[in-house]
Amino acid sequence: MRNDQTHSNRWLLSTACGLALLTASGTAALAQNVPTTDATAPQGSGAATQVILLKPGQEAGTPTVSASDTAPNPAASTQDAHFVWAASATNQAEVEFGKLAQARGQTTNEQNFGQMLQADHANSEQALTPIAETLMLKTSPGLSPMQISLLQQLQSVPADQFDMTFNQAMVRAHQHAIAVFRQEAMAGQNPQLRAYAHQTLPALENHLQLAQSMSPMPMPGPAMASMAPAPVDVPPPSSVVNPPVSGNPDSSADQLNGRVLQFNGQS
Repeated sequence: MRNDQTHSNRWLLSTACGLALLTASGTAALAQNVPTTDATAPQGSGAATQVILLKPGQEAGTPTVSASDTAPNPAASTQDAHFVWAASATNQAEVEFGKLAQARGQTTNEQNFGQMLQADHANSEQALTPIAETLMLKTSPGLSPMQISLLQQLQSVPADQFDMTFNQAMVRAHQHAIAVFRQEAMAGQNPQLRAYAHQTLPALENHLQLAQSMSPMPMPGPAMASMAPAPVDVPPPSSVVNPPVSGNPDSSADQLNGRVLQFNGQS
């Protein structure tokens, strides 16, 4: 009986030491997005404390693994923020391009390609949105002025030139997209975004292969030259990561569209 009581006391002391060390190390900042399970926790404090209990016999300060459902998401980097914005803008633009191909495509294959673009990028945006919300990263509010311009150009291309012009625009767009997604899959900080990028790459590569197979590279002409991409790198404002809701969001969107449109074969 004495041994059991001594063992219990040691466990309680070890637990208390572990909680003290946890608080002193500032883990509340790492658990910023973790809901507290303590009903008595003060509301509106801005951060929840992740409680990690030591096992009986485990010394305070030794490594321990908390439950996966309470583990905070690693902080998102600036690259992650760029990626979320660019991927979201591209998904929305490709949905519109897909609709246009279904309406203006001159062959069944072209119309089916448009249907694939619309469906795949709609699903991609649906998968991205909850990840962005969890990480408090901004998604694109819609198409940029330059994406709208490209859409309008494709709408005005003569019918007999539409398929070739559209497919070449999609080749460039998906070449950029694949580069951006590969970079995030390899070097993104957040594991959810890395996984999303990795899982989306096969669809993007399939779109590129289809666009290339349906349209041999033409000689540059006025219509194609107006859609030729040029490298532009506009860094996002600091409000992209964990942004406050203030001012005119459209102005921030315009600042980022130059970078986003590298992803869409425009600049």
